[in-house]
Amino acid sequence: MTTQEIELIKNQFSDRLHVYDKNKVKISLFGLTDTDRKILFEIGLPKFQGYGGVYVPMDNLILEDGKYMKIYTREGQEDTYGRYINVYSHEVVFKNTIGGNTNYFFANKDLESYLKYVQIFEDFRLNVKIPEKLGSYWGTLEEDGNHEQYAAELKRRFLQVNNDLERSHVWAPLIEEMDLGVI
Repeated sequence: MTTQEIELIKNQFSDRLHVYDKNKVKISLFGLTDTDRKILFEIGLPKFQGYGGVYVPMDNLILEDGKYMKIYTREGQEDTYGRYINVYSHEVVFKNTIGGNTNYFFANKDLESYLKYVQIFEDFRLNVKIPEKLGSYWGTLEEDGNHEQYAAELKRRFLQVNNDLERSHVWAPLIEEMDLGVI
C-alpha cells in the first residue's frame, strides 16, 4: 500500500480502526504476509456499515479449522458469520453457517485488496451523490431512478483496484443488487 492509500484509510476510518496488539495475539501468525501484518498491527481494520450489516473487527485474532484467521464478525450474527484470511492462499473469505452447514466464499485475493474495496465502498456510500451527472439514484414518481449508473460507477472504482469483483461473493452481489435497484 502506498503512503497516500494508508493515510486515506486512516483519515476515513480514524476512530473506527482496530489495531491489534502483537503481544496479545495468542495464535501463530504463520502464513501472514508482511502486508497483512502491517495492516493488522499498524494500520488496523475498520468497523463499517456494509452490505448486509455492520462489520466489526474481532477483539483478538482467532484461527479456525487450522487455516482461517477470523478478522471480522457481523453484529447480530456473531455465531454464524465471519470474515477470514486464509493463511495458505492469503484470500479474504467469508464463512456463512446455515442449518449446520458451513461454507466459505471468496471476497478478495488478499487483505490489502479487501481493505481498499471497503474504503471505496464506504466512500461511495457516504459521499457519492452525483445526480447532476447520473441523475437521482431512486428517481421520483415521474421518472425512474438511475441505480444502474451508480452500480456501474461503483464497479468501475472497484475494477481500478483489481478484478476481484469478478469472483467475489461479496462485491459482485452488491453491484448486482444495486444494478437491479434492490439496494
